[in-house]
Formats: sequence, C-alpha cells, structure tokens
Amino acid sequence: MHVYPLVSNVCISIAIFSLIPGYAFADGGFGEDEQPWERCALCHALDGNSHMAKFPKLAGQQQGYLEKQIHAFRDGGRTNDGGQMVSIVTEIRSEDIRPIAAWFARQRHPEPIDHGASMDEGREIFNASGCQTCHVLAATVSDVVPLLKAQHRDYLTKQILDFQQGQRLHTSISSTSDPIALLRRTEVEAIASYLAGSSR
Repeated sequence: MHVYPLVSNVCISIAIFSLIPGYAFADGGFGEDEQPWERCALCHALDGNSHMAKFPKLAGQQQGYLEKQIHAFRDGGRTNDGGQMVSIVTEIRSEDIRPIAAWFARQRHPEPIDHGASMDEGREIFNASGCQTCHVLAATVSDVVPLLKAQHRDYLTKQILDFQQGQRLHTSISSTSDPIALLRRTEVEAIASYLAGSSR
C-alpha cells in the first residue's frame, strides 16, 4: 500500500489543529471563528516557525514582503511546486491579506540552525555577491525585501536555484538575479548554510 506524504501530512496537521482551542471545524471545513492566518498555520505553523523545510519560516518576516508574496501568488506573478500556495491564496479574502502578514511579522523571529558547514565560507561568498546589501539590513532598505537569516537551509537553496533557472521571477529588484546567476551549486549551498545558521 502506498502512502502519499503530502496528503498524510495535511491530514495529520488538520487532526492536530482540530484539538487546539480556537480551531473549530464545521461541515468538514473551518469554523466561522477561524482567524485568517490559521489556515496558513497548517503548513507554516501558527507562530510562523514551520518544521518542514519546504515551507518557509514566516515568523518575524517583513510584513510588506509577506503581503507582496500573497498578492503575487494570487495574481500569477509567482508559483510554487504543485501549485499548493496558489490554491490556498485564492481562498483568502483581499481584506485578510494585511492581517495575515501582520500576524506572522510580529511573531518571534526563528532561531538559527547550525548545519555544521563553514560559516566563514558562506559569509564570504554571500558578501562578495552583494546580497548582504539588501538582505542583511532589509528593514532599512525596503519592507518588501525578505529577511533571509535563520531561514530553512534547504528552502534557501531551492529559491536561489529557482532564481538561477528562471523559475522564480517575482522580484522588484532586477539586479538580484545577476550575482546569483554566477554562483556554483556548492556556493549556493554554502550561502544557504551560512544564512540558516545566522541570527537576525
């Protein structure tokens, strides 16, 4: 008998959340007292610190960036593997986008995870590529620039590779893809390990 991980994980998540006060289900769906961000919590966790690398940590992320990404998924400017996000955001009311982004933005930022890689190597490549100019002090640059430190290593690796391969196009900073295009896979992984293991 085959087990389908995605379906299994979603079912387990729903079962867990249904036991938590405030997560009322009716007629097989979410209850009327559901807060708009609770649906996002099924994958990203209620505090925004997801446990699976395929789901980015949203806790402490810039509100403007989160709003921009939700709109991008709704408008077709961004997609993801399997189209899960697209199907979810189409159920979000326009007036709920800002409250959702605000909820995750004010959650405690994630803790870094040391993957045992050389922090010096990743830091050197990251700085040399010019990425730190925007992403280290993102809040002082623009509220739509994402904070990258303490994010899942594998998620960061995939996003950089997606930029390189033209699969991730939604960005308001046209120069972002230029230094990224020159990075080798080992350099991408070094940057991702450095960022994942760094505190914000």
